[in-house]
Amino acid sequence: MKTSLFTKLILSMTFVMLFSGSIFAQSMLIIGDETIQTNYPPNTQVFDYGWATMMYSSAEVGDAISISKIAFDQTTDYAGYWEYAVLENQKVYIKQVPESAFSTLAYEDPDNSANGYTLVFDGTVQYNLSWTEIILNSNFDYDGTSSLIIHWENHRGTSAPIINVKFNASTVTSTVFKTLGGDGAFPTSFGTYVMERPNIALYYEGGGGKHTCKPDSRQ
Repeated sequence: MKTSLFTKLILSMTFVMLFSGSIFAQSMLIIGDETIQTNYPPNTQVFDYGWATMMYSSAEVGDAISISKIAFDQTTDYAGYWEYAVLENQKVYIKQVPESAFSTLAYEDPDNSANGYTLVFDGTVQYNLSWTEIILNSNFDYDGTSSLIIHWENHRGTSAPIINVKFNASTVTSTVFKTLGGDGAFPTSFGTYVMERPNIALYYEGGGGKHTCKPDSRQ
């Protein structure tokens, strides 16, 4: 019995969809295995402005990947205060370094090309309970051997002290997270080391599914 043209078309479309799905499938790597609720997330609304710089080692990130999204695990429910869940003027920068920890609390200007940062997001972030995703302007290609630095800047200029924003974090034993907040103007002074680093999810192209690793300093 001959296969109808319609059946052939359906089979061809199914094959294309399955093939495309295998190409564009995304995996999710979560770095951080604890659920410590920290008041020092990538973006705290206690201050008008702020920055947070987080380092993740090659042992944590693993092989070379092309990162398309990042996410932080928020534990705060904005119910009744949804106007505070939308934050304008947020910036995210990424760079790779050979070091495994910060040696200084100094603020690094990410717009100074000498500091090696790439601007991967500049816009508005809609915060949600659980994982808040930030889609990068373009994929960031991680080399598989360096430490990965995520630098977040909040330029909104207003605070929301009524909302005690918290994110899930994990304990670290080395200087891999520094942050600073301020009112009135964006702070560029020395920050503070925090030993509870926000858990992060890295989304990348390719198979592998979802997996979690504990911070390198506790492995």
